Amino acid sequence: FSLSLSVVSCRNRFEFCNFNITGFCVWGFLAGILGIIFEPLGQIAFWPLWLFLGYVYKIIDWSSQVPFAAIQVEVFPWYLVVLYFALLWWGIKYFKLER
Repeated sequence: FSLSLSVVSCRNRFEFCNFNITGFCVWGFLAGILGIIFEPLGQIAFWPLWLFLGYVYKIIDWSSQVPFAAIQVEVFPWYLVVLYFALLWWGIKYFKLER
């Protein structure tokens, strides 16, 4: 098995830390409620969120086109993982029975 480690994800996280993601989620929820009550006001309330999501989409699109954006990392073979957890399970069961 191999694992794909993103190199550009740290930069993307710093880019999005400039925005209050939770605030935009709450704003989207309230705009949705407003849209249920009166649709034109809900649409107007969603326009700033649409701009933010467009920005997020552009950042993700840009970072996916960067050469070497991800590094392949080799990890343990699956049978060693299974063996590790089997030994862990046996050890927990064994020491639990001794008490």
